[in-house]
Amino acid sequence: LPNESLALWGGVTEAIHAKQFSRATTIKQELEEAQREKARERERKGESWQPVFFVTATDKAGKPALTEKGREVLKRAQVGDWSIDGILEEGTEVTEGTKVAEVAE
Repeated sequence: LPNESLALWGGVTEAIHAKQFSRATTIKQELEEAQREKARERERKGESWQPVFFVTATDKAGKPALTEKGREVLKRAQVGDWSIDGILEEGTEVTEGTKVAEVAE
């Protein structure tokens, strides 16, 4: 998934592993600014950001509140199936914050 957290932040991780900390900082700043720009664009259009797999980041107990799609991904993940085939409708954009691995308890 192009907007999955590991894909988005992979360049930062690689730079840190290579001890290229200035490069990691630059990549991180560029990524964060791109995310801010997307948020500004949504605000200009009057759109709200809707996570695909979560209703809220966490409930009062610190546990994520999952959407129906999030519960289906969790159910599959618990048996070692990391596929999201058939869960997302055609044309659904997976946005920042929808990291499949986050649904594991």
